[in-house]
Amino acid sequence: MIGPLIAAFATGEIGLTVERTKRAVLAYVVALLFVLLGVSFLLVAGYIQLARMFGPLVAALGLGIGFVVIGGIVLVVHQSRARTEQRRVAEKRKTDLVSLGATAAIAALPNMMRGRRGRATGAAAAVTPLVLGVAYALYQRRRNADDPGA
Repeated sequence: MIGPLIAAFATGEIGLTVERTKRAVLAYVVALLFVLLGVSFLLVAGYIQLARMFGPLVAALGLGIGFVVIGGIVLVVHQSRARTEQRRVAEKRKTDLVSLGATAAIAALPNMMRGRRGRATGAAAAVTPLVLGVAYALYQRRRNADDPGA
């Protein structure tokens, strides 16, 4: 991963990439400026037409209220999606922690089974099936959570 980056740096390709990026950003900024100017003129033309039809005050109020309503709708949609994303991330974090706990339990199992002199002890041998059963149940729970159709 770092090898191509070092090679690109050594050949001077990074400088060319930076220059291309600067030119692209400049082009997008200029294009955005002209798009905003075009939209502004379209809004002014729409206001003029509405002012002819309904009067200047009603046209200004209508456009203002319309833009406030559109902005409110955008905010509500954004907040709804953000909450959904937060719930999804929290659920993924929870399943990842369960998986991590099961992995740690399985990884610690050989050490738990050995006694002080490297021999299996009776208590560790008795607890092993219980630990494996819990780990398997956690694995099944995570697998079912990841695949809702199963």
